[in-house]
Amino acid sequence: MPTYDASAFSHREHSWDEIAQATCQSELVHETNIALSFLPVLASKWFGACYVFLATSLGGAVFDLPFVAMQRYNQARIIKIAFRRP
Repeated sequence: MPTYDASAFSHREHSWDEIAQATCQSELVHETNIALSFLPVLASKWFGACYVFLATSLGGAVFDLPFVAMQRYNQARIIKIAFRRP
């Protein structure tokens, strides 16, 4: 999966604790994006075409779901590595 800033997840540049924090922040950003992607549905009140707004909102939410899943999947493993490191 692509990242916006690959250096934020580099174990050569950051400690594992910092990488774990970056994954938590990234997960929160993508969860917020999912929630905010449904705001345009409110605009359908003025513009009509509710189905178009709903379809694009669902598309945006579905786009962010794999990133949330990836962050959650990797967080447990990164935290285990962080606790093993002295």
